Amino acid sequence: MKLRTRRLLARAGAGGLALFTSGAMIAIGGAAHADVGADLELTVSSDSVAVGEPLAAHRAVALNKGPGDAAGWQFEYDLSGLDDSVVTLGDHLHLGCELTGEKIRCSTMGLAPGHSLAQPTPFTLTKVPGKHGKAGSYTVTAVSETDPDQTNNSAKVEVEVPAIGVDLAVYADDVHQVTEEGEFTDRPVPPGGRTLTFGVVANFGDTIAKGVRVRVTLPQYLTFDEVEPGCEYSAGNRTVTCDYDQITLVPADRDTDDSDDVISAVGIVFPVKVAEDAPGPVVARGGEMFSSALAVEDGVDPASVARSRSTGLPEGAKGMSAKQVDDADPADNTDTFRAHIGAPSGDGTGGGGGGLPVTGVQAGLVGGVGAGVVLLGGALFLLARRRRVVLVTPGDEKPAA
Repeated sequence: MKLRTRRLLARAGAGGLALFTSGAMIAIGGAAHADVGADLELTVSSDSVAVGEPLAAHRAVALNKGPGDAAGWQFEYDLSGLDDSVVTLGDHLHLGCELTGEKIRCSTMGLAPGHSLAQPTPFTLTKVPGKHGKAGSYTVTAVSETDPDQTNNSAKVEVEVPAIGVDLAVYADDVHQVTEEGEFTDRPVPPGGRTLTFGVVANFGDTIAKGVRVRVTLPQYLTFDEVEPGCEYSAGNRTVTCDYDQITLVPADRDTDDSDDVISAVGIVFPVKVAEDAPGPVVARGGEMFSSALAVEDGVDPASVARSRSTGLPEGAKGMSAKQVDDADPADNTDTFRAHIGAPSGDGTGGGGGGLPVTGVQAGLVGGVGAGVVLLGGALFLLARRRRVVLVTPGDEKPAA
């Protein structure tokens, strides 16, 4: 394994120091066993580890089987068996450990016969974006030049990167006024006014999502202002379900170039209308956006995945009937949103200067917005406010009745 790593900084951390399982530190004093060797036997808490789980919980244990005291020995981790196309070495080592070439050595103290020393794994491994599966192995050895039996000094640990699968996350923005130029504002929408719902679907898993299903339920007093071909609308025109089989979302950590046609997130837009008799001003609740993957595509070169800029399903296409793919974390597949409705003004614009024209724009997809999506504190935030949203060219528009 050619270790691709930045300069390692040895620093203390939780579990950074080896622990004596005997509960006491045994100092080597005198020369009671200076003329005899110490047979060190090394075992590991498990013969395999999974990247993503705390490696520090995995321990190597050296037992001094005697007859003499063990002094001047070290724990050694040989990383040459790791597959650097799947995993890379982290930036930090535990205190007392140093990296030389492809081996890490950790200093120890003396060990009396019958006593053992437990060493937490002193390094971390990071998966290569988009990779999972077997990642090779590393070997742990209790290195002692005076050990009379070297056959029991080492143990091999297999490393694997478990597959996560598709993990879609949804963010839905609250509904406010949108100007004719597509600028989102913080102004409420007046009764009878037209505006947009806006949300984002992003893939934070490690598997490509081939096709996405989007379901949007509008808050009270709102209905969809246009009919998008290929989508199903509820009787009250407040819920729409669309299957976009032409949208492919790669894992976010494989979406590294904003200028290419590979995307990990896509914006979802639907023109909507506020009821004429909505009792503004009010914040209407009940909005919800949900998304799931229609299929998966693993092991595909992301450069071959074309970014979709269609406003809806191709002409004559029907929604897919394929079973939805299990999501690694379905808890974040749904987000709720509200509609901010202003007081009646009589002119359909809310008196704030602006608002969508009566004809609206084609419902459906906006171009990939990966550059506008950031992950902060474990929550997905969209930089939607105060920025211009460029809508795709409308296709066949059918204003809703």
